[in-house]
Amino acid sequence: MLRLGRSRPWPELLEALTGSRNIDVAPLLEYFRPLSNWLLQETSSYMHNSEWTDECRENYNVPNKAADVL
Repeated sequence: MLRLGRSRPWPELLEALTGSRNIDVAPLLEYFRPLSNWLLQETSSYMHNSEWTDECRENYNVPNKAADVL
């Protein structure tokens, strides 16, 4: 598929290989859910205790809580 991708659009190749032009990311999200949960737990205390001011958070679009990331 990668080799052919230079000559044909990738949605066309995806359909030829899988029978569908849609990609379902649900299995990937489920696979990485434990890692995602762990990262949210680890970063939650950092985000709460960091020295970012509210103005900095707004300017750089940094969430106040790790749960806001999702």
